Amino acid sequence: MIEQLYGFVTSLWLVLLVVIFSGIVVWVLWPTRQRKTQMQNYADIPFREAPKLEKSAGRDDKKDG
Repeated sequence: MIEQLYGFVTSLWLVLLVVIFSGIVVWVLWPTRQRKTQMQNYADIPFREAPKLEKSAGRDDKKDG
């Protein structure tokens, strides 16, 4: 009796984990409008021009020594 119950619970646990995993994958990959624009902004990051850094007036790059 216990072995049959254990086998059923093990199978049910496996099915539950597969359903949860599939749900997470579908949720992540489902293209909603807001998430699609956000992901497109993230994808464009390497193509953006880097901001130019200004040297501060008080620092001297050469060290005395």
